[in-house]
Amino acid sequence: MKKMILLLLIGFGFTACGAADDAAITNLKYDFTYNDCKTGAHSFSSVEEYCKGLQNDELNHGCAYSLREYAFKSRCTGEFTTF
Repeated sequence: MKKMILLLLIGFGFTACGAADDAAITNLKYDFTYNDCKTGAHSFSSVEEYCKGLQNDELNHGCAYSLREYAFKSRCTGEFTTF
């Protein structure tokens, strides 16, 4: 009985970790405003798309550069450069 309870607890632990990872991956969106300049709301289906979106000046109307750079550095790899 004790082994069964232990296995159930371990199983729930792995499930909870998986749910947290899934939430982090699906929460790839932003909507920044700086000095009344708005990027608009954007959401992405992959981290790669999210990182490219943060760097895209046209997509973001040239707005909130420092906020986009900060978001990039917190979740993406490489150097933040705009295009």
